[in-house]
Amino acid sequence: MTRQLSISEKFEQGDYHYVAIHGADGDWRTHASLGMCGNTIPALARLADFNSKEARFYEGVIRWVDGDEAGAIQLLEPLDNPHADNLLRLIRKPQISILSQLPWTRSTGGPHNVLPVAEQNTKFDIRNISFAPGDLPNRPDANIHDYYDATNPPDVYLAEMIEWHVIPPNIQELPCPIIGQSADYDMHIQTIYPWLQVFDEIVVTDLTEYADLRGLVNVPVSTFSKPYSLPPVLPDPIECESDLGPVITGSLYNIYYPDKADMMRQILASKDLQPFFYNGFFQANVYYQVLARSKLTVALTRHLGATPTRGFEALAMGTVLLVPEESCLRLFTGENDGVVPFSLANNGLQKAIETVMSDHERYAEGVRRGMEIVRREFDPVRASSQYLRMITYLAARPRDPRHPLPEKALQSRSVSYKGFLQADAATTYRSMRDSRLQDWQSRPVGEHTLASLTLPARELLLEYESRSLMPNENDATPLVTMALEIYRKAFELFPLSLALRFNFIRAAFHFGDEQDIEQALNLTKGTLDAAPGMLSLTPLDDIMTWDYCPNFFNYRSYLQITTEALRDKTNRQDDLKTLIRASLHYYYGRMSGEQGHFENAAALDPDFSAYRLWQAKELDRRGDPESAKSAIPLLTRIVQEILFAPEAWSLLQSLKAEHGLEIPDEAALHRLVDRMERRTLIDEAHLAIRYGRYFRAQRLSLSRNIGYETRKSPDEPGKPQLSILLADTNGSRYRKLMTSLTRQTLDRPAFEVICCDAFDRSTPQMMADADTVLVFGQSEYLYNRNVCFNAALVRACGRHVIFFNEDRDLPETALSEWLGQIDTAHDDRAVFVNQYSGPPDHQSIQTVLLHRQAAILAGGLDESAYHAGAYGGPYDLVQRVSALQWPLENLVSLGALPAVSEDNSDMTLAGLLRDVWPDKFLSTRTEPLRKNPDITQLQTTLAG
Repeated sequence: MTRQLSISEKFEQGDYHYVAIHGADGDWRTHASLGMCGNTIPALARLADFNSKEARFYEGVIRWVDGDEAGAIQLLEPLDNPHADNLLRLIRKPQISILSQLPWTRSTGGPHNVLPVAEQNTKFDIRNISFAPGDLPNRPDANIHDYYDATNPPDVYLAEMIEWHVIPPNIQELPCPIIGQSADYDMHIQTIYPWLQVFDEIVVTDLTEYADLRGLVNVPVSTFSKPYSLPPVLPDPIECESDLGPVITGSLYNIYYPDKADMMRQILASKDLQPFFYNGFFQANVYYQVLARSKLTVALTRHLGATPTRGFEALAMGTVLLVPEESCLRLFTGENDGVVPFSLANNGLQKAIETVMSDHERYAEGVRRGMEIVRREFDPVRASSQYLRMITYLAARPRDPRHPLPEKALQSRSVSYKGFLQADAATTYRSMRDSRLQDWQSRPVGEHTLASLTLPARELLLEYESRSLMPNENDATPLVTMALEIYRKAFELFPLSLALRFNFIRAAFHFGDEQDIEQALNLTKGTLDAAPGMLSLTPLDDIMTWDYCPNFFNYRSYLQITTEALRDKTNRQDDLKTLIRASLHYYYGRMSGEQGHFENAAALDPDFSAYRLWQAKELDRRGDPESAKSAIPLLTRIVQEILFAPEAWSLLQSLKAEHGLEIPDEAALHRLVDRMERRTLIDEAHLAIRYGRYFRAQRLSLSRNIGYETRKSPDEPGKPQLSILLADTNGSRYRKLMTSLTRQTLDRPAFEVICCDAFDRSTPQMMADADTVLVFGQSEYLYNRNVCFNAALVRACGRHVIFFNEDRDLPETALSEWLGQIDTAHDDRAVFVNQYSGPPDHQSIQTVLLHRQAAILAGGLDESAYHAGAYGGPYDLVQRVSALQWPLENLVSLGALPAVSEDNSDMTLAGLLRDVWPDKFLSTRTEPLRKNPDITQLQTTLAG
């Protein structure tokens, strides 16, 4: 059992955040630690009360960090202390020379501002290496000696963050201290772990990051909480009404972040709270405007204690802020300053939110103090200066001679596309790829390692993935072909490597041809049939980046276990093998159709919700009531876990209707899903992948189809007068409508029914009553039904089309009367809609009839991600044809829908969009934000 370190030992080892929280008020270390984390003003006030030499040393250090050079020199000069002497030499220099690898963006809107601010600080001569114009030009496998004058070497080298940069392999030859900052080390642990070892000291923001890094390296680790700052251009506090609930932005819907999904669940369950979730990143001017209107917000970092940049930005705009209990922001602010701690456990966040909302005025009053604090403490000039001065203190630490590593760390990309990318990413990563390929080709067979074989294949596949995100004419398939061939050659030398098998199988299933897929199926079966002990695996065996086909493998648990194994020097091989085997069962179930594999996957890795979702789908496909009943608890849990809630909920509704099953807590589940769909916005850029190869590759067995799969179509095209267009979700939306369509007085050949399902379920009712059935297998966390409507519009053969957005019984004469209504219209652009009560909005426009050519000329339905979920449907089309001043009339024989309120909220998501992006969402817009390419082609044909 590991011995608990004392406060004194924690302090000596650099865990200042821990000591600042847990140390006694009468211990000088407590106050010194507060200053060493960056909160210098109260630290200096208390350190003056202590008379020890150690207190004087740290008071001098903190005065230096705070910018008081004269005060620092006065305190450090009398001390007989090698560290003080080294620091004094640096302080007395006219300029401290720093060779750096810092974020090159020089953004005025983000938190990474050390470089642009430091370039204006006359105390530091900072020279930055990057791939951006104006910096020292980086290149893969660069020589560090090319970046400084050997007769005048830098005083310190600094990399922030280590995982973001392409670091010269011979960095340890630098004749100065090598300091690095890290935060996402565990997201890229196989890639980054060797590079962590080349540094003389590592900096982190808090005690949770410290707990990992201290065990991952054999060099000092220190906490400092201000490597980030508010942007240089920050709006003044905005005096406005707090008319919005929590506004939560960032990477929210991602299977790698189940903790964020739990955060959203608790927010959605909070009473009388109307949140807005934006899965993406607002532009700075929009972001600050929205924050200023928000009653509160939540900042949840993956490492709970880490500096929450979104948190101090929200507080700076006057928003009550909730942070994890461990957060280092609490070193600067407290509840009296509008910063409220919470725990995710036992619905602690929900309780904290309800506490704040019960007395919001009191917390809002405290925010005024918190706003002043963070605007002072995280001012970019102050924070950047403090950070570099802290780095100087670390550089002055007396050290033993450096022991170079026996093998150089190899450069490889740490992300495919989601994260910090290099300035000239395409060129840079191609150069890294070519370097790995050259190494692979030049090595004699007997000198190959598993890494020398798998790294070039890895770089090829990550390049293919990133290039496949957007539709393009360039065929990148040769990258996949070469990668798979490299893997095949590696099998000859390392046939029992589990990581090698896993990487080949995934690449073949997602990106390979039929022959590759067949080989992968055989290899998967052989791997699952083999005893786990027969196959080899080490924590540092590459298993690709966390953003590589992430919904098919539990990266979060795998990387966490790997980090813990390396940190604690323990053998967790069996745990890692279990996670890989779970993923292989899942893949095999998806690709082979054999039953039982989803159940095996879920049993091996019960925390990964995708496995349980497909287990429930398999139970549903069996078609019997008992299997359907077994799926209910699986789907209920998935709804509560939020990430796949809309898909799970729609499947629950179908199972209920088809088998007469009860759904426990159905009302609560419905409210959760309904609020999520109505309060969530997916970043528009997310849909860039829809028509690219990458999107199709995520559908696995459906990936052979372009865009969707046809489950049913007429043997011969008919000549209907009217096309009924339905966009379904697991066959849950149109049961009454489809039944009423079978009773219409209009002759059946006069109309066709085209049903497109956003997911991959075609119900017996669809197959029996629809003429055409399409399924999309959408894998987004919030479905986009407009894509389905457009696919139906493209396939439609009728002169007229009718969009149905909701389920309702139709009078038996409805289609005949509507057809007569549109046929006698005086204008071919006339649009007929259901009657609605009150002004038309996304909830009231449910049925839209118009000429097919008119629907195409209007651009079809908007496929922008902003129209996903509850905000999808034909309302946007109606709004645009109104802007075009086309005639808009009511359909006969269709009564008005009752008005529907949304959570009793004064501000809907649609209203918020109009507020923050008036150029996109005003009623005068006539074009879709994102148009279906097939409809664009049809428009061109009609125009010709």
